[in-house]
Amino acid sequence: MPEDCGLVFFDGVCSFCDGFIRWLLRADKRHRLRFSTLQGETAQALIPHLASEKKSIVLIWKGQAYVRSAALMQMLQILDMKVLKAFFRLLPAGMRDGAYDWFARNRYRLFGRKSHCTLPSLSERALFLS
Repeated sequence: MPEDCGLVFFDGVCSFCDGFIRWLLRADKRHRLRFSTLQGETAQALIPHLASEKKSIVLIWKGQAYVRSAALMQMLQILDMKVLKAFFRLLPAGMRDGAYDWFARNRYRLFGRKSHCTLPSLSERALFLS
């Protein structure tokens, strides 16, 4: 994996998470993000203590792990989405994480759960790790 790329771990059976990853794929014009599910081998090898929870998105960027709203804020930084990041920075981190935790607890009820992970398209496969 290139050194200037981040690795995003997500819940592969969460319908909302799948949609969010699809959005990131479209927004990441410079292909600076790679993806793996929390259910996959890569997560078990790199972040076993976080992978078992499956309630948080995790970003590994330049050797540091970001979780919950910090991961989202760092992804906005990587994607150079300054306006969106500035909007979210108006909220204190505790408030952002509280909203994130509420959403994480309710995402299956609100958006559903899939029986299996969505397979990436042929053009996207190079951006996904197992």
